[in-house]
Amino acid sequence: MFIAVGWFLKKTKIGRFIYSIGDNPNTARTTGISVRPIMVLQYILAALIALLAGFVMAASNNLMDTRIYNLSLIYDVILVVVLGGIGLSGGRGGVWSVLVGTLLVGIVFNGMTIMNFPLDIQDLFKGIILLIAIAVDSFLNPRNEETAQQGDI
Repeated sequence: MFIAVGWFLKKTKIGRFIYSIGDNPNTARTTGISVRPIMVLQYILAALIALLAGFVMAASNNLMDTRIYNLSLIYDVILVVVLGGIGLSGGRGGVWSVLVGTLLVGIVFNGMTIMNFPLDIQDLFKGIILLIAIAVDSFLNPRNEETAQQGDI
């Protein structure tokens, strides 16, 4: 998936449009990019990738936990994204950055499991690392008027 998505974003016209819209939708619209269809395509692609991830998770665990409110997977995903260097305001980062973030988080969590830390302490470390990573991200990628606008479609 990393190779396919990386190729799609770097080598296709639509992939370059996705990067330009993520950085500044108004400028992308001004340059002639149809922003709404590309954003809808982004949501469709994200849903298909989530579907594939759900199938992989169900196949590896032989079950699917439907009590999503009880899981801390969303924090792990945000931690991977922020540690990978993806700007939370959009338009920065790439697939290989997510791969690096995944490897970093995997090594840290695997090390805590090997050292036999209780799950509560592991969650505490995850939260502390996530807070530090978000603080560093907000310092390195400050939000301005263009990136602070929400719901632009």
